[in-house]
Amino acid sequence: MPLKMRGMFIVLFALAVFGADIFAQAVSPAQKEEAISVANIEYKSGGLRDPFSVTSEEKEEEETKVVQQAAAKPLPPLIVQGIIWGGNLPQAIINNTVLRVGDTIAEVKIVRIDKEGVEVFYSGRSYLLSSPAGNTESKGR
Repeated sequence: MPLKMRGMFIVLFALAVFGADIFAQAVSPAQKEEAISVANIEYKSGGLRDPFSVTSEEKEEEETKVVQQAAAKPLPPLIVQGIIWGGNLPQAIINNTVLRVGDTIAEVKIVRIDKEGVEVFYSGRSYLLSSPAGNTESKGR
């Protein structure tokens, strides 16, 4: 290490070690108490509404919207032609299209595929489309 760098290193080290004592002694005990004391702040909501709670009016509006949406849009015609459900990647053939869980056809989302049939979600409602071997009717849930 060059001599200038060594000298700067020693000076910085000495300041770090001995400087802490100098600064600690410069503050009086009264100043320490004043610096540590914290103002006591008290929060009072006094008649304000809780933003995280849902009022009964909001719940009714939400339920009305869901019912109106469900009533307004009937399930599009979907014909389950085949189901492959035994492996790691269940698939269904609906309206001549091979679909997996998470896929969408005619705005209908595929939620589950198993031996019972295909569960779909459309317009706020869940439907079970029966397998082709079983009953061919759609059942609303």
